[in-house]
Amino acid sequence: EGEAGEDNNIEYVKYNRTRRERFQIRTVITGPARQVEKEALTEEGTDHIRAFEKTSRELNRQHDNLKFAWPDISGDGKRARFPYIEGETLSERLGRAIRDGQGPVETVRQAMDMVLQVRPECRKEFSVTEGFTEVFGDLPKRRPAGWESLEVSNIDMLFENILLSGEDRYCLDYEWVFLFPVPAEYIRYRILFYFFRQYRSLLTDYNSPEAWLKEFGITRDLAELYQN
Repeated sequence: EGEAGEDNNIEYVKYNRTRRERFQIRTVITGPARQVEKEALTEEGTDHIRAFEKTSRELNRQHDNLKFAWPDISGDGKRARFPYIEGETLSERLGRAIRDGQGPVETVRQAMDMVLQVRPECRKEFSVTEGFTEVFGDLPKRRPAGWESLEVSNIDMLFENILLSGEDRYCLDYEWVFLFPVPAEYIRYRILFYFFRQYRSLLTDYNSPEAWLKEFGITRDLAELYQN
């Protein structure tokens, strides 16, 4: 959980110790000149930290409507510093729009299209690779045909991770990015599922995540596949 640190300059700190050692990090927000710092908790974690440079560059190249803050990597590769950006999350703005009477399905659909808009050449046909199987496991033989993937897949492009600051839109989280094909439908599923979980009290026409997902063409069988 996040909490204030004892150091007067630390406003927030969160430890991720439940991951594999090479992915364990500490995230800190410091003041008064605010910045965000991600620090590897193990020696093996430096590759994870250094990877932020490549993923930021590739995601900025791919996405038309989003910006990904450039990391300042320390010389030893243990820390990445990012500017602290003020604004409102896309999730908060969508929640307010729905409270004000806008139709939730069309409102969310438009926002999702914006988040997932990429340059045409960055859309590819999905194919199973060794990297995909290592991370996600084997896919069932009977699965939907014609899945599309993005050249670079950030599976944490949730509405709560998109910050609206003036005319700019920033993705605040690009820690889990894959350079092998991942079904774009899986990213859509995660966006929709976590938005429903956050704003279930507003989405009163839907008594379950499955009912909400069905509005966007994600069947119960597909939802179960993505969950696993």
